[in-house]
Amino acid sequence: MILNISGKKALFINKEDAGVYSDIGLALMNLERYEEAITFLEQAIKLDSQNKDYIYSLANLYRDNKRFELAISEYLSFRRILPAFR
Repeated sequence: MILNISGKKALFINKEDAGVYSDIGLALMNLERYEEAITFLEQAIKLDSQNKDYIYSLANLYRDNKRFELAISEYLSFRRILPAFR
């Protein structure tokens, strides 16, 4: 599977690249591997806590998986980063 080969290779090259974690998380979402996707998106946010796209993607993933309290928490984080939406 391409995800396993290229994703692991990219992480091996740079484990601090939040974008790689996000890309893998989004790919896993598309494959409906939601628990794995959550893990990768959470790691992306740990590495880049101000990235609105990562936060919003994770919030939507939580919402779609009926983890509403976690979704609300992420949406609030998203809102704090974008003061224009206050």
